[in-house]
Amino acid sequence: MSAEAERVLREQLTDRVQHACARIAAVWDEIGLEPSECTARAEEIAQHVHTLLDTMATHEEKSRDAMAESVHSLSQQVAELSRELEEPEPAEVSTCDTTLIRLEEVLEEQATKLKAEKERRLEKAVELENRLELAERLLQLTESDKIDFGDKQTLSLEAMTDMEKRVTELEFELNDRRAVVNELCDAIAALWHKMNHSPSTTLEQQVYDHATDSILAPAAIISLQKLKSTLESDLIELQAKVDVAKTKVERLWEVLEVPKPERQAFAKGISANAGLAFEAYTTELERLQALRHEHMEKFVLAARERLIKLWDMCYYHESQRQQFLPAFENDCFDEQCLQEHEEEIARLEKVYARNASIFKLVERREAIRQKLRDFESRANDTDRLTNRGGALLREEKFRKAATKELPKVEADLRTRIGAWEARTQQDFMVNGARYLDVVETEKEEERQAKEQEKLERQRIKAEQIRAEMDYGSVPKTPKRAMSQHELEKTPKRRLRTGSVAKTPKSVKRAPLTDRNAQGSHTERAGTKRLRSDINNEDIEVEAYNLDNTELSASNVGNFSNFADGIKHALRSSNVFVENEQ
Repeated sequence: MSAEAERVLREQLTDRVQHACARIAAVWDEIGLEPSECTARAEEIAQHVHTLLDTMATHEEKSRDAMAESVHSLSQQVAELSRELEEPEPAEVSTCDTTLIRLEEVLEEQATKLKAEKERRLEKAVELENRLELAERLLQLTESDKIDFGDKQTLSLEAMTDMEKRVTELEFELNDRRAVVNELCDAIAALWHKMNHSPSTTLEQQVYDHATDSILAPAAIISLQKLKSTLESDLIELQAKVDVAKTKVERLWEVLEVPKPERQAFAKGISANAGLAFEAYTTELERLQALRHEHMEKFVLAARERLIKLWDMCYYHESQRQQFLPAFENDCFDEQCLQEHEEEIARLEKVYARNASIFKLVERREAIRQKLRDFESRANDTDRLTNRGGALLREEKFRKAATKELPKVEADLRTRIGAWEARTQQDFMVNGARYLDVVETEKEEERQAKEQEKLERQRIKAEQIRAEMDYGSVPKTPKRAMSQHELEKTPKRRLRTGSVAKTPKSVKRAPLTDRNAQGSHTERAGTKRLRSDINNEDIEVEAYNLDNTELSASNVGNFSNFADGIKHALRSSNVFVENEQ
C-alpha cells in the first residue's frame, strides 16, 4: 500500500515539477537572466520546494500521530465502557491488517454503541431506582426486607436484571396489597352504609377517603381486616337487634290490634339500612311500650297464649308446664309478670329453633300415624265400601306412601335424636316420655298386633276348612237389606256374542247310592253346582248368585277365606272340576 502511494506521489510531483520548471525556464529566457542568476534562483526555488515538502510531510506526520492518539483514546474509551457495562471487550483489530483510518472508524463505532447502551442503562437504572424506592416506601419495608444492590452506578446487565426483577416483585406485591386494601375499603364502606356509621379514627378516615397508598403496610392491612371483622360482627348484632325489635313490634301490633294499613305504612318506611331500621323500630317499640302499660292484662294473656302454643310445639308434658308458675297465677298482670312470660317465651323459642328439625320430624310421624289410626277406626264402616268419592283409592295411595315414608322418618329421628342425646347427655322428651322409647314401644305393639291378627286369621281359616271338610258345604251368607240404588239395578248376565243365555251344562254326578250314603242334598234355586268325585265322596261347592244376594264387608272376607280353603283342598286332592262352558 505504501509503495503504491509513493509511486502515485512521485508521478504527481514529477509531472507538476517538470511543468513548473519549464514555465520558470521560459520566463527566465524571456527575461534574459544570466546563468549564475538562474542558478541562484533555481537553488532558491529548490529550497522553497524542499521546505514546502518538509512542512507537508511534518503535517501529515502530525495527522498520523493525532489519528494514532485518537485510536488509542478510543481503545481506552471502549475498554472503559465495556468494563462499566461489564460487557466483553470487542475483538481488537490488528494494525497490520488495517489502516489507522479504518481502525479509528471501527473504534469510534464501538464507542458510540457502548455510549448509547450506557445512556440507556443509566436512564433505566434511574427509573428502576425510583420505582424501587416508591415500592419500598409504600410497602413500608424494614431494612431487613430491603435488598442492597451495592454500587448503584454499576450498569451491568446482570445487576440491571436483578434490580428489575426485584422491582417487579415489589410492584406485584404492591398491586396485590392495593387490591386487598381496595376490597377491604369497599367492604368496610358498604358495612358503614348498612349501619349508618361515620368514620371516627384516622384509619377510618383514610378508608373513607380511599387513600389506599397510605395504608398498604402489613400492620395497616391487619388493622383493616380487624375493622372489617368487627363491623361484620356489629352488623350481625345490629341485624339481630333489628329482628328482635321487629318481632317485639309485630307482637305488640297483634296484641294492641294495630290496623293493617298503619302497619303497612310503617313497613314501607323501613330502610334497608340496618342502622336506620333499628332506629325506626326502636322508636316504634317505645311508642308501643307506652301503650302496653295501658293494656297490661291483655298483654299477659296474649303472652300466655303464645306460651301454650310453644309448649305444644315443643311437646311439653303437663309436669313441665307446671314448672312455670306465673302462667297459672290468675292475678298476675303486672310488669314483672309480663317480663317473666316474655323471658320464658324467648327461652322456648330458642329451644324450638335449636331442635326445629327434630320437632318437625316428630310432627310428621305423629300425623302419619294418626291418619293411619283414623283409617283403622273406619275399617269396619260398611259405608266406606259404597263411597263414590274415591276415598278408598286415596286411602290406599296414602297407605302405600306412608309405608315408604314412615320408616325413613323414624330412621332420621333415631339418627338426629341419638346425636342430640349424645351431645347434651339428656333424654329427648316428648309429652313426658323419652321419644326413642316411645317409637320402639309403638313398633313392638304394632308388630304384636299384626302377629295376633295373623294368628286369628289362620285360626278362622283353619276352622272354616275343618267345617267344610266335616260337613261338605258352607253356610249361607246372611243377607242384608239392599239399598234403593241396588234394588233399581238391572241384574247382568254373561251372554255369548250373537246368542241368548243357555242353561249351564250339568256336571258329572256320582252314583245315587253314594250320594244317599252321604245324605241327600236338595238343589237350591238360583245356584250353580260344582261336583267332583273324591274317593266315592261328593264335595258340593255352592256359589251364591251375587245378583240376588248381597254380602257385608265381614261376610265378603269369610266367603273369600272359605273359597281359598276349598281351592286348596281341591288342588291337594288333584280333583278335576268340569267348569261351566
